[in-house]
This record gives sequence, C-alpha cells and structure tokens, in this order.
Amino acid sequence: MLRYGRTTICGAAIVLLTALPLAAQGGSDFLSLGIGWSARLASPLLAAPAADSLRVYLPLRAGRVLALSLADGQELWSALLPLTRGVSVDAGRVFTATADEVLALDATTGRVIWRVFARDVVAIPSARAGWVVAAAGPDVLALRASDGRVVWRRTLPAAPRAPFSIDGDRAYAPLVDGSIVALDIRDGTIAWRVTLPAACGPITAVADRLFAGCVDNFLYSLDARDGDRRWRWRTNADVMSPAVQDGSRVYFASLDNIVRALDLGSGVQRWRHPMETRPLRGPVLDQDLLVVSASNELRAVRPRDGTLAGRFTAPAELAAPAVFAPADSGARAVIVTGATTGDWRVYGLMRLPEPAPVPLTEIPGRPLSPDAPPFPPGSPLPGASRLP
Repeated sequence: MLRYGRTTICGAAIVLLTALPLAAQGGSDFLSLGIGWSARLASPLLAAPAADSLRVYLPLRAGRVLALSLADGQELWSALLPLTRGVSVDAGRVFTATADEVLALDATTGRVIWRVFARDVVAIPSARAGWVVAAAGPDVLALRASDGRVVWRRTLPAAPRAPFSIDGDRAYAPLVDGSIVALDIRDGTIAWRVTLPAACGPITAVADRLFAGCVDNFLYSLDARDGDRRWRWRTNADVMSPAVQDGSRVYFASLDNIVRALDLGSGVQRWRHPMETRPLRGPVLDQDLLVVSASNELRAVRPRDGTLAGRFTAPAELAAPAVFAPADSGARAVIVTGATTGDWRVYGLMRLPEPAPVPLTEIPGRPLSPDAPPFPPGSPLPGASRLP
C-alpha cells in the first residue's frame, strides 16, 4: 500500500530550496530544509494531515488513517475507519469522525480508545487541553479527551461551518447563518453570539482577540470577551483562514493572491506581499518566518517587512497545505503531492546534514602529497607577512 524511498538533494535535484540573502535568520530553520524522506500513498487525502512531535497522521479517502514516523517516513500503523472528516491531535490521542461516531485513537498504536455516537459530524473534532468539541449539525458535544465521557451537550441556533477554536475557557465557532458564537467550555453556556455581514471561516482565538476571515472579503477583529467588533480590513477576494498573530501584527492571505500584515490594535496595513500563485490557506508562523503553502511551493516571508526570504519548490502540485512539527521532530514539515498527477506522495522536509569537507589535493601551482603538509613547518602562508 505504501512504498518508502530515501531521497537526497544534489545540484540537479527536482526540488529546489532558493534562499535569498537574510540579514538574520533567527530561530526558523525553514531555509535549510530539504527532502529527507518520501513515501507513496495508495489513496488521495480526505483532508489535510496533522502532526505531533513524533508522527504525521494522514486521513485517506480509502477509509484509513495512516501514521508515519517524522524521523524517517516509515509506516507506524494504519487504522481502517470509514472517515468522513479529517483528524486532530492532542495529548497522545488522534481524534476523527465517521458518519455516526466521534472516535479517539491511541497516537502510538492506532488502537481505538473510545467512540461516542454523533451522527453527521459537520467539522473535524477540535481537541485542546483535555477537551474534545464536536458538532453534529447544530448539536454540540463536549467530551473528555481521556475517556470520551460527554461533559455537556448544547443545541446552537445553527450548525457550525468550521471546527471550534478552543482558547482558555472558551470555544468559538462560525455558524452557517453568518454568526459567531462563544461557548463556556466548562458547561456549554453561550457567552455571546454576534452576527457578521457574511459567513466566516475558522476562527483564530488568542487571549482577548478573535480574527475571522469572511466571504464578504473582510478580515474581522473581535473582542473575545463580548464579541464587539474592533476593526475590519477589506481585501479584493475571500480571506484564507486562519490568520496568525505575533503580539503586534496579524497576518493573513486572501484569494487575490496577497499576504498582508495588519497592526493588531488598529487594523492598519503594515505591508502586503503579492504571490504569483494562489495560497492554499493562511500563513504559518514558524518562529521568525511566515510560511505560506501555495499550489506548487512553500514561500517564506519576513514578518517585519513582508520581503521574500526564500521558497521551497515542490516536486508536484500540493494536495494540501504543509503541516509543521516542532524543531526536534525529525521532519520539520510534511507535504503531500498528487493533486494533478494522481501519483500521491508524502515528503518529509528536514534540515539536511552539511556535506563532509573535501581535503585539498592541490594549491595554485603546487600539488599536495596526502602525507605532506602543504607548506614546510615554520614557512609563511602565501600572502602572509611574518611578524618580527
């Protein structure tokens, strides 16, 4: 079902990392990544992969969840399940849904730990800090991640159109009626509900801020405490959710092929970065670089000014946005290709080792013996002056 192959990069490699000059690369090692391993998939993706620090989990249309090692791409386990949604990962569990159940798998073995009846789950179950929140139509269930016990149920005015975003003691979701709802995750109480002019995508929730990209071509900033609108920014096309923020700016992409940075407090645009190809989703903040998945590349942009830092050209068109893993995980990012070719492959992008130094065999005008130093002891190097 899956064929594994080791891949290295040479001067004529198909995949090329083009790094433009960097004043300071900081913490991100994106510009030093190359293909460390690859594997062939027997089925296309059902949804985007998810990853933790050890494994990448691929939901496949053939009704299977596949777990690969981030270290070398080897298959660790495969679980046969009639999936209808993608997967989320938290605290050693993989969460997904079928037509009538929410399930938790052991991340190490793929064994089903628990299952809870929930018909027609409308989005990937959200998991964070021991909670799992899933919606079956307008009916929302909050489950305990360890054993699947239902903590509370709540019927909303409309069904969610994207997974819940869990932050602190709140869970936020956009609804199909154009509203956004905030639930107290402890008991399911509706803390607030506001209606925006258009339906929105996934919510970015960080501390007292919410960011929502909507189909009216606006990015909205809301107060997480009460849902009041702080500001909005208009683009020329739909916003690609989710947005990301770093404490001073919020970054997002839109279908006019532009990545933008806005001031977190005022919403004033700080820079814009046009792209030649369409982004697949909003950017990922990888320490000191923004990385955007486009149709055939990963592009790194500097958050301070929006200039291009580098790009990774994929061997074929991407089937989903890249998923990133922690720095000590083996593969730092995983991509899946095959959207146009039907040849489904997964690649682990790793920081490749530096090539071993090659000993000199000659210096200008003089061959070197393997056993003799290039210059007699005590003689000055060419171009050097002997100190008195």
